[in-house]
Amino acid sequence: MRKISVLMSTRVKFAPVEGAAALFTPAFCEYLTRLHDHLDARAHELRHRRLAVLERALRQHTLPTHPAASPANSGSWQVPSMPDELKKPGIEISGPCSITSMFINALNPGPEGERAVGDLDDDEDSGGHRLIDTVRSANNRLAAVNRELSFVDRERNRSYSIADGELPFFMHRERGLHLDELDVTVDGAPVNAALLGTALTLFYAGSPCSTPAAPRPTAARASTSISRSSRPPPRRAGTGICSS
Repeated sequence: MRKISVLMSTRVKFAPVEGAAALFTPAFCEYLTRLHDHLDARAHELRHRRLAVLERALRQHTLPTHPAASPANSGSWQVPSMPDELKKPGIEISGPCSITSMFINALNPGPEGERAVGDLDDDEDSGGHRLIDTVRSANNRLAAVNRELSFVDRERNRSYSIADGELPFFMHRERGLHLDELDVTVDGAPVNAALLGTALTLFYAGSPCSTPAAPRPTAARASTSISRSSRPPPRRAGTGICSS
């Protein structure tokens, strides 16, 4: 697919899928390139080590062993206390939020009127490995936390919208580090798929105290309708990494 660049001076190029241009603003591209420069080499190092383990298992029939003794497995360290949010029951585990109707149902109260405390949307096992799915998910998350997301299923004659009340906190399971997003590149090299998805989630729908420098894009799926009002947007929901 043909790629376009946001600005002639940017290092980021992306395929012109529906809704991508609104997300890949100069500010986001700068954010993405900084993460890419800082973390891409580490991701490739982990891939190389993983491949070496697989090669030994497949060719030499040597299975992985426990790591050598280190402070990580022989020290007396303890993990921090569990956050109160994770002690509460009611984590809704749903499919990818690129499926707009499914995402809205996961955020809304169920048939008995109870709303989940948190929503885990899954891109690792059930998300489509395409840029259009990643873009649609980012647009849907942003529209959801701003109470602007709605969907009309014309085939089933159903309408979906975000119900009033506090939204569940977001937990986002990303694609694996072994995958690249071939339709987005930095300096001609594909961006790590997990890095791209995480960057979009945090930049556009992360902590309520971090506001993107660019105007908010709208969800771009043809069958998704966005309704705006003149009232100020509500406080944004947090994510599993940057909680509110």
